[in-house]
Amino acid sequence: MTVQTKSKLLTHSLHRGMGLRGLAFFLFSLFLGSVWSCRPTQDAVIQYQQIPEAKWDRGQEIQFRFLITETHRPYYFDLLLRHNNNVEYADFDILATLSNGLNYERKDTLHLLLSNGDHEWRGIGVALTELSFTYLPGIAFPSTGIYTLTLAPCSLRPSIGGIENVGVVLREDPEVAW
Repeated sequence: MTVQTKSKLLTHSLHRGMGLRGLAFFLFSLFLGSVWSCRPTQDAVIQYQQIPEAKWDRGQEIQFRFLITETHRPYYFDLLLRHNNNVEYADFDILATLSNGLNYERKDTLHLLLSNGDHEWRGIGVALTELSFTYLPGIAFPSTGIYTLTLAPCSLRPSIGGIENVGVVLREDPEVAW
């Protein structure tokens, strides 16, 4: 059957059978069915923020925003850190605050270890090393909405030099590789 024959059959069926209203109703129903049968999912949300001049000052806050769509499932957070070979310290502390701005706030002090102790960096990379730190494995949120994760160095040091980027991974499934 040629394209021209198919076109004639479609035109004929529109005039005799369902008509334009029927076709429009069918397409609209198909669209609504596809919208209702799908829910927004993402395997992993990855966000990075660059640290100006690769120097993270004490108290300098970095914020990440996430949309939490379901309260009955656990979520998994990982912190990501990229540093160059000029990083000044083998470890440092950060203050992590997770809140929705309404009725939920959680504060944690995290100790991030960048080196194994023998001047050997943890993580992968040559000129830029990336590390992943597990943070809040399997957390369930009390309500849906937009949540903000705020990170800031809180050690006694005035700044942490050599930190290029800070990132966060949010996953709905702990088995998802990002």
